[in-house]
Amino acid sequence: MDIQWPLVLFSLIAGTGGSLFAFVALSELVGGKDKTRFAATVTALVLIVVGGCLSMLHLASPQNAFAALTNIFSFSGISIELMLLGLTFVVAAAYAIVVKRVRNAAAAKVLALVGGVLGLALGYFCGHGYVIEA
Repeated sequence: MDIQWPLVLFSLIAGTGGSLFAFVALSELVGGKDKTRFAATVTALVLIVVGGCLSMLHLASPQNAFAALTNIFSFSGISIELMLLGLTFVVAAAYAIVVKRVRNAAAAKVLALVGGVLGLALGYFCGHGYVIEA
């Protein structure tokens, strides 16, 4: 079996994006620098989007990608990864908006906490597929 580079890169890049946002959340909770957190959030969003695109490349055909999306609640490995990609992206984007435009500290902390958990879960599930028994 040949190595599936899009899958490897998806796991690396999307998992890094989720993990990076988890560190943003930690920084929010302990009081790190605002400018650094915002830049890291934008970077995490870009990594999550690029990882999602690589996930679709791995599925080899647009029909397979749409089939994975229509069966999202099957809770297979792919559907869990797609749900976590979407949820982490939405929460990270909401966090970026709250930090940059709304400037509500309480909302930022709540979004950071939720996003941190989702980011860690995304990193875990992106790597989990490599250690399950075939």
